[in-house]
Amino acid sequence: MDSLLGILKVLDVKVADFFKETQPDQVVFAKMERISLTETGAEKFELLIPGGADREMEAALVTLEENQQTYPIKPYQGEAFGFVLSGTIQLVFGNDSFSAQAGSSFYFSGEREHFIRNDGKRTAEFLWVTTPPTF
Repeated sequence: MDSLLGILKVLDVKVADFFKETQPDQVVFAKMERISLTETGAEKFELLIPGGADREMEAALVTLEENQQTYPIKPYQGEAFGFVLSGTIQLVFGNDSFSAQAGSSFYFSGEREHFIRNDGKRTAEFLWVTTPPTF
């Protein structure tokens, strides 16, 4: 017991905390738990999982109105995946542009600066997942 107490003291862990049962990680997140980001260029940019910076990936629900675009994302070591829920978006990498409409998914490496825009006449909404978290 003395050894355990010594280890806990060095680790700065209270004895009660060491023996406390841990709660399972949260699995389901309610709409009211979303975190709205500003300064993204989008009409609406919501992080779907709070505390995403402490996770391996980050998911966002993004809404772009007509002629709106996200601010450019600088290159990073990671990947991005998305699914277009409504409307049509353009994924832009320098001079290259790729169109994705409702029901389409996209995937790319984060090694190039990019942004997403809505050139359509309708609101576009898409799910955007990055790893590691970048938003």
